[in-house]
Amino acid sequence: MKISVIIPSFNHGKYIVKALESVIQQSHPVDEILVVDDASTDDTCQIIKDKFPNVRLLINKTNQGPSYSRNYGIESSTGDFITFLDADDLWPKDKIEWQYNYLINNTNIKMVAGYVDCFFSEKTPKNNIRRTYLEGKPHFNAYLSAFLIWRSVFDDVGMFDVKMRLSEDQDWYMRTKEANISLFIKEKISLKVRIHDTNISGNLSFKDSGFIQALRNSINRREKLNINT
Repeated sequence: MKISVIIPSFNHGKYIVKALESVIQQSHPVDEILVVDDASTDDTCQIIKDKFPNVRLLINKTNQGPSYSRNYGIESSTGDFITFLDADDLWPKDKIEWQYNYLINNTNIKMVAGYVDCFFSEKTPKNNIRRTYLEGKPHFNAYLSAFLIWRSVFDDVGMFDVKMRLSEDQDWYMRTKEANISLFIKEKISLKVRIHDTNISGNLSFKDSGFIQALRNSINRREKLNINT
C-alpha cells in the first residue's frame, strides 16, 4: 500500500526544509512526496530542486489558494493513502508508522488522526494570548496534516472547495462527518504546528477566518438533504 504526502506551499522557503526533513525522516517511509507551490515569489522552488531531487515539485502558474493546491496534489498522486503537511509545520518521527499500522489493522476505519501540538516563534512574546492558550496543550483539531486518509474517502465526499481560501480543511472535514466516514482519534501528537507572524489564519478575526462559512456550507448541505428526503 502506497502513501502519498501532499505539501501545499506559498512563500515558505525558510520553513520548507524542516518540513520536508520531518517527512523524509519518518520511521515508516512514505512512497512519494508532492510539493505544490502556489506561485511563490521566494526561493521555495529552487530550494526543493537543489536539496530534494526526489520530491515531486508541482507549480501553479498563478496563486490559486490551498484548496486548488491540495486538489492538484491529490490528482497527481498515486498513493492508496493520502496525507498533508503545511510547509511551515512538522511531523513527529512516528506519525506515519502508527497511523498506517492502525488503518491496515482496522480496515473498517477510513481515517485516523492524532493530536496537534503548537509551538511558537522565539519572537512571540511569552504573554501573547495565543501562546498562553495553546502552548504546551496538545488537542484535537481538524488539521488534516494530523490525519492519514484512505484515498477512497475523496471519491466518497469529493475534493476541497476551491472557492474557500481559508478553513477549507474544516469544510472538508465537516463533509466527512455528514457522510459518516469512520474516524479514529488517538491522544497522541501527530502534528506540530508552527505559530509565527505570517500565519494567515492566526492573524484574522474569527468572523474572517472562514470557519463561519464552513459552518454555513454544512448547514446548507443538511437542509438540502432534508428537503430531498
